[in-house]
Amino acid sequence: MLLQTQSPSSHSALSLPSSIPVSKFKLNIPKPNPPFRKIRFRTVKCSISTVSEPIHLELKSNKPFPAELSRTIMELGSVGTLSTLTREGWPLGIGVRFAVDPEGTPVLCLNSSDTHLSIDSRSSLHVQLEQCGLRTPQCTILGNINKPEDGKAMKNKMKDLDFS
Repeated sequence: MLLQTQSPSSHSALSLPSSIPVSKFKLNIPKPNPPFRKIRFRTVKCSISTVSEPIHLELKSNKPFPAELSRTIMELGSVGTLSTLTREGWPLGIGVRFAVDPEGTPVLCLNSSDTHLSIDSRSSLHVQLEQCGLRTPQCTILGNINKPEDGKAMKNKMKDLDFS
C-alpha cells in the first residue's frame, strides 16, 4: 500500500516501505431501516373553494380558419399562377388574371386558341398577396378548369365581376 502525505512546506510524496504491516479496518455501515416499518398516518387537511359562476375553459383564438384565410386571399388577389400539364405531359405555370364570383369560385379569362393547355382539366391556381414585411399570405387551390356551357350567361356574369 502506498500512502502519500503533503505538507505546506514540502510538495514531495512520502512513501512507506511495503514491509510495514497494514492493519485491517472494519467499516461499520449503519443498516437501513427495515423495509416495512410502522408508519403513523396523519389526517390530511385540505380546503375546498367553490365558485358560483361556471368557468368556461374554452380556448378562444382570433386566428381565422385556413378556409377563411384562403377565401380572403382569393377575394383580395387578382393575379395568380395557373399550373397545369401540357399536351406532352410537361408541367406549365401561366400568369393569369382572375376574379372571384359570389360563391368563391375563381373565374379566369383564357384565350380559346391556347394550344399549350392540355386536354386534362386538372390544375392548380396559386395566389400570393404582395405585402411589405416578411410575411406573404398565399394559397394554392386545386380543381378542374371547365369551360362554361352558356357563353352569353358567363359574359354577363363576368361584367359584374371586377377584372381591373
